[in-house]
Amino acid sequence: MPRLLVFRRGGTGASLGYKSRNPAAMSWLRLGLAFLAAALMAGEAQAGKRIALVIGNAAYAAVSPLTNPKNDADLMAKTLQSVGFEVTKLTDADQRAMKQAMLDFGRKLHGGVDAGLFYYSGHGVQAKGENYLIPVDAAIKDEGELDLQAIDVNAFLQVMDNADSKVNIIILDACRNNPFAASTRSASRGLAMLDAPRGTYIAFSTGINQVAEDGDGKNSPYTDALAKAMVKPGVKLEDAFKEARRLVLAATDGKQLPWETTSITGDFYFVQPTLHPLPPPPVTIDELEWDRIANSTDVADFDRFLQKFPQSRFATEATSRRASLGANPSAAETACFSFVQGNIPWSADGASSWMPANIRSLCQGTTKAAEPGRCFDRIMHGGINWGGGTKWQWQNALKLCKGTSNAEGTVSCFQAKIAAGERWGQAIAECKVPLAPAAASAGLN
Repeated sequence: MPRLLVFRRGGTGASLGYKSRNPAAMSWLRLGLAFLAAALMAGEAQAGKRIALVIGNAAYAAVSPLTNPKNDADLMAKTLQSVGFEVTKLTDADQRAMKQAMLDFGRKLHGGVDAGLFYYSGHGVQAKGENYLIPVDAAIKDEGELDLQAIDVNAFLQVMDNADSKVNIIILDACRNNPFAASTRSASRGLAMLDAPRGTYIAFSTGINQVAEDGDGKNSPYTDALAKAMVKPGVKLEDAFKEARRLVLAATDGKQLPWETTSITGDFYFVQPTLHPLPPPPVTIDELEWDRIANSTDVADFDRFLQKFPQSRFATEATSRRASLGANPSAAETACFSFVQGNIPWSADGASSWMPANIRSLCQGTTKAAEPGRCFDRIMHGGINWGGGTKWQWQNALKLCKGTSNAEGTVSCFQAKIAAGERWGQAIAECKVPLAPAAASAGLN
């Protein structure tokens, strides 16, 4: 079954500023305009029928709720509608509602559909190499219950593969930490790789076996970036996801790298090219330089780039790459690294020891070497309530304590804001700015 989707738009221009008193000339002009209008209408018709199913699950009953999936579903549904998709949207769906919506969606893919798109935001897990989407009513006690209480992604993928749609797109913003890790013996972080059937494009919000961020704002970094990339005219499918990847890397300081797998051979546009596309912008000097050093492992390359092009659109990514290579830590940051590594126990699910990149991230910007580690230790092992009803996740503790020079002030700030009724994400955002103690120094307390 062919799944190639190619959009073209043709037509010729007409001079609308021409004036003539010759009726014959005006008739020819009107005829030319009629043909132009017909060509434009035909170009629009080539887009064909597009349908989408959008699901956002946030209000989980048995595990920690999520902040953004409902907002993500709203944003994605509006974005897809703006580019010509007929959208069915579900939020906080139980298993029965999810399965019925997926069944209806699969049936709609038969009979003249050019593009089918499935988007999911919420909890997702992998076990024994299989991926599962988690309904809000799931209460999984054992790994063997996944098939009965969750949604098997591969089974749904088969439904889409058997349809008549020319191109299928699957977007999974579901790579948060496994909320059932204690119940799934073979579970791994994030989601597992999926093989894309013919004519299918599968997009993950982060790399295979990696964990994505829910985000501090109204939407996840991935969905926010993707919504911006989708609405640009004349951008091919794969280029839209590349643009989203760049935006996510910048928004997460290089920590989250979206991933895709595809078997599409034709060109698909969320928004078709304009009738008279503008010429591409000239390649700038900083673009050429960035292409040369982007994969470098030499800190000096990124130092030179930032010195020469401080306002470049690649400056954020260059700063992130420089930091990931351990560039020029201060004396306090170096002392912090040693203190945390030797004194603070690690708390990540399934991990036995600190990763150097996480220690560098925690210590970055501090002026008092012991404070970030003490803040992290208080949060993870001191019984601090984070307002979500469940235990802290280490990513949030890192985010709150990063670079603090006053552990007690940071923790007290967070506790006070939670007690005042603020959501934990907002409390972290407001308290994570380093709060300098009365007597700042670069040494240990």
